Amino acid sequence: MRRFFFVLMATLLLFQVVPTWAQQGNLPPGEWIEKQSGGIVVIHEPGERQAADALLKLYDERLPEISANLGLDVPAGIRVFIAPSHARFRYMTRGLPEWTGGVAYPRQKVIILQAPRLYQQQGQFAVTALHEAIHIMTDHDGASHLPRWLSEGLAMYLSGETMYKQRTPLGRAVVFGKTYTLEGIEEMLRLGPEQARVAYLQSINFVEFIVERYGWPAIAQLVQGYKAGENDDEMFIAITGRDLFDVESAWHRDLRHHYRWYGLLNWINFDTILWSSAALLVIISGGLAIYRRRSYYKDKGDEEPPIDGGEKQDPITGEWYVDDDYWQ
Repeated sequence: MRRFFFVLMATLLLFQVVPTWAQQGNLPPGEWIEKQSGGIVVIHEPGERQAADALLKLYDERLPEISANLGLDVPAGIRVFIAPSHARFRYMTRGLPEWTGGVAYPRQKVIILQAPRLYQQQGQFAVTALHEAIHIMTDHDGASHLPRWLSEGLAMYLSGETMYKQRTPLGRAVVFGKTYTLEGIEEMLRLGPEQARVAYLQSINFVEFIVERYGWPAIAQLVQGYKAGENDDEMFIAITGRDLFDVESAWHRDLRHHYRWYGLLNWINFDTILWSSAALLVIISGGLAIYRRRSYYKDKGDEEPPIDGGEKQDPITGEWYVDDDYWQ
């Protein structure tokens, strides 16, 4: 769940008040060192030199590929701050929740991250850094912002966020009819954590749906079209030959087909598995005990003794009697 909240904060970035120092292009209080590669400047304190080097290397390796997929240039003048402590991060982000992992201010081209050691999950620093850089690339200019499904879906899909692989919440939502329309995803900030998780997973899934059917050029055209403020239906017809409603309907049908077997989750849960396994174990154990008992007497050539074990049959008269030794 904590990893989910790291990603959730990316949806808040466009609604947060930008700190005064970021608006004015100044540095926050601290002993800062600047390190630059291309158009990206990483600003850090002396103890985070290694993290700064790793971040610039990550951007040098990954952003060109992302840029090609989106049909966008990496804007010059991106400033990335690495906060050396939780306290410094909270000061720099001005009132964001404590569980925030990173934040971007696209118009100012500013990203604020925590130092790698402050993240609980290994690799989360790199994922968050890429996630926020993608937001800068897609939203730093243009007449309007991308719709939330495209903005968040792209940022998570291209950054390698592992929540993308957590299919169960989406499968349950599909089976129980709890998925959202693209218009509903726009309101994800008003949803509870579990509902927002489904909205995020749908966003990634719809991006994947478009990439698989129409390729990355279609995504690049959508990004450019939304940034220019073009009409949704006209844009989708020009790119896919179908309006947005038809493409969205086809996507929902694909979701229902892909996750149809998740109906099993309606009754399969941990308790069901536990008690079913226990009952099956008892039945198998009892069957094995009976089988071994009969096999033992069969190998000896004898019949199984009477249940009470104290009665015997006289071989001459054929009468039954109770053996006194049995009672002793």
